[in-house]
Amino acid sequence: MVLAVATLVTTCSDSALTGPQGTARTAFDMTGLVRAGSNLPIPIDSLRIQVRRTDSSLAYDRAIWVNAPSVRSNLDTIAITLTIPLHESPETFNFFVGAEGGGITYYQVQGTVAISAGGRTQTPELVPTYVGPGSTADSISMTL
Repeated sequence: MVLAVATLVTTCSDSALTGPQGTARTAFDMTGLVRAGSNLPIPIDSLRIQVRRTDSSLAYDRAIWVNAPSVRSNLDTIAITLTIPLHESPETFNFFVGAEGGGITYYQVQGTVAISAGGRTQTPELVPTYVGPGSTADSISMTL
């Protein structure tokens, strides 16, 4: 199994702020997650992204096809841009991103990020965890 690193980067804009609320445009660098298991024939076709506030309410919950317009890529990076509504600035969120193929989640990353309107936030490096079929097996037995 190949372990890759994913980084979450947020870039926010305060141009849409009205009163205490606003929106933040957030870019997730999901290169490591999409490429996790690249040596294995795992058909990653979408990413399930959930962003929750500290009270566990959902701020964002969508599956995004890997080839969707909101997914930008070059030779080194695969990034996804999201718009997250803010209740305050800064606001702390818990996030979960699962790499899916054919409706099965194969890899996931999760963590916490504080997002500020008009600011830029970068999380520590995130290591994808394999959670697909066989991930809970503690041994393999082969009979010839």
